[in-house]
Amino acid sequence: MIWFLIALCVIFAIVFFLLFHKLSIFVEYRNKKIKLIFKTSLFRYTLDDERLKRFSKKDKNAEIADGKSEEEKFFGKVQKIKGKYTEAKEIIDAVLDCAGDRVEFSDIFIRSKFGTGDAASTGILYGAIWTLIGNVYAFLCRFFNIKFPEVELVTNFNEKAFEIEAEGIIKIRIVHIITAAMCGFKVYSKHKKQKGAI
Repeated sequence: MIWFLIALCVIFAIVFFLLFHKLSIFVEYRNKKIKLIFKTSLFRYTLDDERLKRFSKKDKNAEIADGKSEEEKFFGKVQKIKGKYTEAKEIIDAVLDCAGDRVEFSDIFIRSKFGTGDAASTGILYGAIWTLIGNVYAFLCRFFNIKFPEVELVTNFNEKAFEIEAEGIIKIRIVHIITAAMCGFKVYSKHKKQKGAI
């Protein structure tokens, strides 16, 4: 009986440690490739661009996008993300409300080198990027514990150029990921039922 209680206590201690242990997610975007490293004191898992492509379906518009400049492709992706957010806004907001300031963003670094070939439009784009960064930061501050990113913008007024790289760390306890996922699933199932009732 004593051995059973000891084993039970050890199991509870391990489960408690796993659930309340902080998970660090290192996010890196370089050379048009994304890399995610999930790390705790017990395990480390790397999810690179190759693995991510296997999970996601090939974009139907990939062939059309190939004729576009890097700048157009990037802002096209931003518009696509914005559209997907609008579609799933209710679910995303529920997940973010549930996660709250339990999610911590730190060591965010963004570097971009860009130019449109025209000095005036490059200057306008410079202002637009700062506006985008400010809006995204203000939005994320509503939900998360986040520090303002270190931003380095390099403008090229004479020729066309577009490069971007970013990195940062996200920290969250595994138990908070589970509760946020449950909140999102509740809203999703409620939304699905309402759609089915129409």
